Amino acid sequence: MSKTTETNGRLCNQIIRNLSLSILAKKYDLYVDYSNYDNINNKLGIELFVGNKKHSKTITIYNNNYMHYYNNNIENDANFNFMHDYFQNEEITTILHNHLINNIIN
Repeated sequence: MSKTTETNGRLCNQIIRNLSLSILAKKYDLYVDYSNYDNINNKLGIELFVGNKKHSKTITIYNNNYMHYYNNNIENDANFNFMHDYFQNEEITTILHNHLINNIIN
C-alpha cells in the first residue's frame, strides 16, 4: 500500500505531496492511505485517487524520478513511497496546477 504521513510538512506540503501521489496512483491504480485525506478530499474538495492495487514491495519516488513514472507507461509492481521529497519543482507543480485547473476549477 502506498501511504503518506502527517509528520513531514504542514497542510500545504501534504496537499502537494498527496496530489502528486494521487496523479501517479490513478495512472497505476494504486491503493493509497493519504495523510489528512478527510480535510483535503472532503473539506477542500481536492479529489485524491484511491485505487485497488497493493504490492508486496515499495519504491521511493523523488523529484528526480517522478517524471519517469508520469511520462512513461511502466509495468509497475510496487507501491510508491512519497515521504522523502516535497514535489515542488517547476515541472511537477505545473502538472499539479494543470490538474487543479482541469479537475476542480473548471
